[in-house]
Amino acid sequence: MGKPSIIWDLGTAYDFFMSLHVLHEPNEWGLRGAWAAGVRSRLSAENRTFLKESRAVLGIPLYFIHTLPATKNAQTALDYITQIPVADRLAEIYALPQYQQRNPKRAMLFKQLLTTGRYSADDVKQLYVLQDKDVRRRSRKENERLAYWLTQPSEFGTKILPALTNYFEVFFAEEEVRLQPFLATGLAKAQELAKSLTLKTLLEQLSNGVTYSEEKLGKLDTLILAPSFWTTPFVLRGDITPAFSVYLFGARPDSASLVPGEVVPDALYRTLKALADPTRLKIMKYLTVAPHTPTDLAQKLRLRPPTVIHHLHIMRLAQLVYVHISAEGKRYAARVEAIQSAMQVLDAF
Repeated sequence: MGKPSIIWDLGTAYDFFMSLHVLHEPNEWGLRGAWAAGVRSRLSAENRTFLKESRAVLGIPLYFIHTLPATKNAQTALDYITQIPVADRLAEIYALPQYQQRNPKRAMLFKQLLTTGRYSADDVKQLYVLQDKDVRRRSRKENERLAYWLTQPSEFGTKILPALTNYFEVFFAEEEVRLQPFLATGLAKAQELAKSLTLKTLLEQLSNGVTYSEEKLGKLDTLILAPSFWTTPFVLRGDITPAFSVYLFGARPDSASLVPGEVVPDALYRTLKALADPTRLKIMKYLTVAPHTPTDLAQKLRLRPPTVIHHLHIMRLAQLVYVHISAEGKRYAARVEAIQSAMQVLDAF
């Protein structure tokens, strides 16, 4: 298979759903938990509960967003959902026909639950077992919530629109205005980079250090690239089908903060915090010498692999590591230039 076709996309609807996700998992994204809780508290009690419990279904519906009309802002998403019959909203937001191409066994179970309106403990187990291998695995509890909503599509469809509308009104309407210049600039910079870089190198730069194997990229026919303020410093990749992926890359500069009005740049704080730990300094030293897997580091540090993965996550937040993703798993290497960049931000600050 040849080089995939790149389609550039732009729209604040990506951040509409992405920000809602980050606000429910602030620690994973380096966001202050108290501030995130404050934003969620602006929602009505009913909508707040629904959005928390339905995250296993909602997630970040990348294909749904990509197929929205051209403006692709939050209001466009809300208007589009309004036009979908209530009982069909869950399946359409989840992009079930496309999901069937990627994970046919799990998609078939989805359809069964949508049709029968009931689920068993074995169904929950199968939802857990059949999860996509290359994405974060949801817990059994999350899969039980997914099973519940799959058996209650009309209830989901009835509640999703007022909940998202409430979130838009109390937070994202104002946030959307702040994001637009950053997204436009991020897209322009990425398109300029694409003129002179290979796809592999382009994705590495856009992701601040994630490298995909040629084998993985070679399977793609189409790659959608879209900027996102709230995704920074991570990237979000959604494989819609085996040959079609949507890739959100960070568009928040090192000098900006996720929290509106915050003076201290996020990137500066995360880097200094990551380096202010003896274990992470040791990891950085090992990675400077040679790439390592989490298992390699666990053996050298005499720590449990989950502990090492926790430290690597913090270092990834600070953009201190390269991550090479292949069929064999992940290998990490030191990204020393991130320290130099942080010092420049510190000097400017």
